[in-house]
Amino acid sequence: MGNIFAFLLRHHKFFVFIILEGIGFSLVVNYNKDQGSAFYRSTNEISGLAYKGIGNLKYYFHLQEVNDSLMAENARLRAKMLNALYFDTAKPKTITDTIVKQRYTFIPCNVVNNSVTNMNNYLTLGAGENMGIGNHLGVVTTSGIVGITRNVSKHFASVLSILHKDFTVSAQILENKQIGTVTWNGFDPDIVVMKDVPLNVKITKGMHVVTSPYSDLFPTGSSVGIVTKYEANHNDANYTIYIKLSTDMRNINKVYVVSNLMREEKIKTETIPVSK
Repeated sequence: MGNIFAFLLRHHKFFVFIILEGIGFSLVVNYNKDQGSAFYRSTNEISGLAYKGIGNLKYYFHLQEVNDSLMAENARLRAKMLNALYFDTAKPKTITDTIVKQRYTFIPCNVVNNSVTNMNNYLTLGAGENMGIGNHLGVVTTSGIVGITRNVSKHFASVLSILHKDFTVSAQILENKQIGTVTWNGFDPDIVVMKDVPLNVKITKGMHVVTSPYSDLFPTGSSVGIVTKYEANHNDANYTIYIKLSTDMRNINKVYVVSNLMREEKIKTETIPVSK
């Protein structure tokens, strides 16, 4: 305590000067309109910048919460898109509010692991049975398709990537509705290959490839990519079409797991009973 008093006594002239300056500044600001206005404008500007900085800092720490909220809202909106619904033609067409029914639902998930450099690539999602995710469900981003769920635990799910030798999906060229099969040839993680398209079909670069109505894991019209080049195979009279993926498979953080609410019914209908 004695050291504090000694310090104040030793520097008392400086502190008296600061106090007098403060009093003088206060008198100038409070009793002179122009100076006071300039001071308060400057103060507001500085405090505004400070509050903006604090707000940005708070926003940064709440980005995950905001992002999760946006993902949930996007999932809800995707479920309302036309390709996520179906028209029940058995209903009287005059009752328009009961004709359209839900076919696909979308579950937002974080990607916690991803590979693109192997022949057989997988993703791992940070959600599983706890979020209603099961085996053999489609996985998409806002850009395009990603893969199919393979193994699911309570809190995680592995996804067979589109960059996997066993991945196939029925697709169609949007401009001419020609259907083919999309696979990966194991080379470029940006490029997949479409086959089974006959040579009599007109193909040009820039055509859009989307999932076909024959794919029950993805809503019809989900983006696959854009045609970059094509080659004629005269041995089987089909094209090999190279497609640049809509989804950047190297940079995936958020995905949606697609659940087809009618898939089990379709599989059951297509199953042929074994005769005894």
